[in-house]
Amino acid sequence: MGENNNQPIMQFETDEQMQECLKEWQERLYLQDWAIKYEVKELDDALAEISTIHSLKVATISFHPITEESKKKELLKYCAEKIMVHELNHIIFDVAKFNDGGYADVEFELLQHQKTELMARSLLMAKYGMSADWFKNI
Repeated sequence: MGENNNQPIMQFETDEQMQECLKEWQERLYLQDWAIKYEVKELDDALAEISTIHSLKVATISFHPITEESKKKELLKYCAEKIMVHELNHIIFDVAKFNDGGYADVEFELLQHQKTELMARSLLMAKYGMSADWFKNI
């Protein structure tokens, strides 16, 4: 997974490709001491999610199966590598979870999620020399 690639991985074609990408981004984000696995499973309202136990430094990233038809409906390009980086950034940024359902907690979580997404895009832009317009699907 070298710097010579001119675009991020749009969809993981093999388990090996996903593992290689995960290993690279764990190193780039200083998460080598985390045990991280991934799975493909049906998710209700997300393209992916991460489940973490910070005290043990373990995480599972779940990817929703994507079809060509579902990719066309999105306003942003479906990019598996960006989604992986986004989920890994949750390990770094989402240490505190309040989740009592109050407005302030929901707003805090929304803002944290937006920052996580912007950081994922920024990291890919830096790695591949892309502009922000690359992510648009319209």
